[in-house]
Amino acid sequence: VDAVVQAVAALQGKVEEKSRTLDTVWRALSSPGGAGQLAEIGLANTLKSFGLEQGRDYVLQLTTQDEVSGRVLRPDAVVFLPGDSRLVIDCKASKFLVEIAAAAGSEGEEEAYRNLARTMNNHLKALASKDYRGAVQANSRAETRNGATRIFSLMYLPNEAALEKLNRADPDFLRKAREAQIIPAGPAGLYCALSVAAMEINTLRQIDGQQRIAETAKALLEGMVVALGHAATIGKNLKTATESFAKFTGSVNQRLL
Repeated sequence: VDAVVQAVAALQGKVEEKSRTLDTVWRALSSPGGAGQLAEIGLANTLKSFGLEQGRDYVLQLTTQDEVSGRVLRPDAVVFLPGDSRLVIDCKASKFLVEIAAAAGSEGEEEAYRNLARTMNNHLKALASKDYRGAVQANSRAETRNGATRIFSLMYLPNEAALEKLNRADPDFLRKAREAQIIPAGPAGLYCALSVAAMEINTLRQIDGQQRIAETAKALLEGMVVALGHAATIGKNLKTATESFAKFTGSVNQRLL
């Protein structure tokens, strides 16, 4: 009986701990800010999982400024691609995704889908109106004096189910996003995009490494040429000194003594 009581007490403590954790996650998902923060955490972890280094291959929360309006813009992530290209990622989430799951099969489900369509279309309009391309272009010129030649915009959703629900809520959403040159993507789409980006970045690193090896080998050979030139001069001088010393000793032995 004592063993059963102890096991039940331990189980109750674990249930309470899990309940608090789930309550925290639920509160985060049910608020737009919390859902967005969870999406940003997933984005950061995904970038790190590809071996990309923050500050070199990508930056989080890059502060840029629209050249026309002067508004301060802050993309969630900017990935630096070869050829002066940029992948701009903006996380978007909606609390109505949780409401759709809670209202599944009830009368409020359709209303939740309409709310989801409305909020995500507002997100799309906001992203399209924000001149991320011009702002990132200006930031690139300020840092490298060369503007980004290509800029890709990606709207990142926290999971694939969110993308499916969004497609059901608004079947024209993908078309409108395509016209605005914005790519909606969940973790799978982000994984594909980052796979291509990581391969391009690694290829560029290999090319840079080969160039550094070639430059170092060239410097080494040039240094060897100079050093061997000095050695040849020393050899000639030693030969001349030896011949002069032999003549000197011969003259001393034959003439002077």
